[in-house]
This record gives sequence, structure tokens and C-alpha cells, in this order.
Amino acid sequence: MTPSPFFSIIIPVRNEEGGIAGTCEAILDRFRREDIADYEICVVNDGSTDRTGDILRDLAVRHPRIRPLDNPGPNGYGFAVRKGLEHYAGQCACIVMGDLSDSPDDILAYYREMKAGAECVFGSRFIPVCAAPVPAASRTAPPHAQMDHLPNIGHPVIGQAPDQNGSNPL
Repeated sequence: MTPSPFFSIIIPVRNEEGGIAGTCEAILDRFRREDIADYEICVVNDGSTDRTGDILRDLAVRHPRIRPLDNPGPNGYGFAVRKGLEHYAGQCACIVMGDLSDSPDDILAYYREMKAGAECVFGSRFIPVCAAPVPAASRTAPPHAQMDHLPNIGHPVIGQAPDQNGSNPL
């Protein structure tokens, strides 16, 4: 019996026959180079009308870490994400896009943070990188206390973004 994975990568896709194999191969290769084996890739086929489903089934035969899931409906990105979140097997999950717009290096960084004991990791390509990680001792503090030592990186990651006038409605 295969042990449950620690980390689940959820990829919602619709009509991605031209790119999903490359995306999965890139993630597999990145984790293989680090000798990491305790993960799965759950690819949620969101009602594709092209060959995406066939490609996913073929990938799963060749790569046991790939687990295709079908979302027959209702369809849409949010429903596909929900399907993945209902069926992933890991202790934690990372949701990424099927077109490789999320770098496998970033996925690996999320994995490492979770392995180091983080309760939650957020990433955004729209927020500059912060060089100061939250110390483990602060992880149980309220969110505002965790953010106090960070440099000003624009909008806070936790909560609602400020409106046009710069005030936060929360």
C-alpha cells in the first residue's frame, strides 16, 4: 500500500490538451531533482471537450503521482477547485494553474514552507517577494502581529485590499 502523500498539488484544467502534459512533467521533474516523493498531482478535468481527459489518463499510467479527477459539472474554475479540495489525499494542498504560469520552483517553495511547519502559505505574482519569513515562534500570534516585522510590500496578504483612497474597509 502506498503511503498518503504529504503535499497535494491541485490543477484545475479545461481544454488544456496542448499544455497539461508539459505542466505535469515540469512539476514532476522539479520535485524529482530534489528527491521529493511525498506528493501527488491532482488534475481536475473540468468538462474538457478536447483530448485533455485522454492525456491525463495516459499521464497517470506513466506517472503514479498524477491523479486525474473528472468534474462533470457544474463547471467553472471555482467548481473545479472545489472538486480538487474535496478529493485530495495530502495533509496540505497547493492550487496552481494548468498552463505553467505558476513556476514549479514556487510550488517547491510552498512545499518546503509547509514541511517546515507553516500552517498556511500564500503566494501572489502581484506582490513583491518578501525576504523576511515569519519566524516559527510568531506563527501562533494574531495575523497583525505576524505582519509587524515585515517590510512594507504594498497590500497586506491577509484581509481585504485597500480601496482607491488607501483605506482598508475591514
